[in-house]
Amino acid sequence: MKPNDVARACRHAQSLNTTMPNRRQKQSKGGQSLRHATVKAKAAQPTTRSKSATQRSKPATTNDTATAVESVVSKPQLFAFGYAFFYQTGVPGACGSQLWEPCQVSVPGTQEIICCGANFTLSLDDEGKVFQWGTDVEVVIRSPRQVVGFRGKVVQIACGKKHSLALTENNSVYSWGAGSHGQLGHGTAETVCINEPKQINCLRDRHRDPPKAIYAGGNTSGIITRNKALLLWGSNLFGQVSQTRSHSRWSCTLCI
Repeated sequence: MKPNDVARACRHAQSLNTTMPNRRQKQSKGGQSLRHATVKAKAAQPTTRSKSATQRSKPATTNDTATAVESVVSKPQLFAFGYAFFYQTGVPGACGSQLWEPCQVSVPGTQEIICCGANFTLSLDDEGKVFQWGTDVEVVIRSPRQVVGFRGKVVQIACGKKHSLALTENNSVYSWGAGSHGQLGHGTAETVCINEPKQINCLRDRHRDPPKAIYAGGNTSGIITRNKALLLWGSNLFGQVSQTRSHSRWSCTLCI
């Protein structure tokens, strides 16, 4: 089993595999941080299986072939391990305990991208649907639940400490969660948690140089545009949004 995606946070981990990962694989590939993380592996290649000799020995007719072949395809599965006090693993009944071994998480669809916040997890499936579970600030989601409110298919997701970002196929960027440091990019310090995705207005009119990639740190956010311009916003306590003063940025500002 080789994971092809890893998401890490402070206290939990998750892995998308075709088989149950063992503990040694978790330690070498498990993507763990202080207390949790997430990993993803490719689906197994389709295998073929010939039918029994008695079935092959039947005379071929207009509706039969001399040799029938059956295809078996494995679907990727999501596993979680680590700290589970805030439901961030998505495993039923795991709250308040620590998962020492990977446990399977039930998420609808085929997940392609996974990422972790401090006490929550996001995943993105092959149809552009976003799922969230755990605790960001105020909302407690005990099992994977779809995040709605996007206009268009989501193609990228990112997690900060207590906030989230999503990029859609029409180059729109959405944010939700905690915004006390301006990390949501809506022009103000949000004193109340935003529980539903809200489009970032300062990125709406970038038709000539639209967002290409999104990023989120602890209390900061950023994008890289098609022409490789860097825009950052959020906390600047340690200079992480490239300002000379330690004030936070409330909206998207060109840095490079």
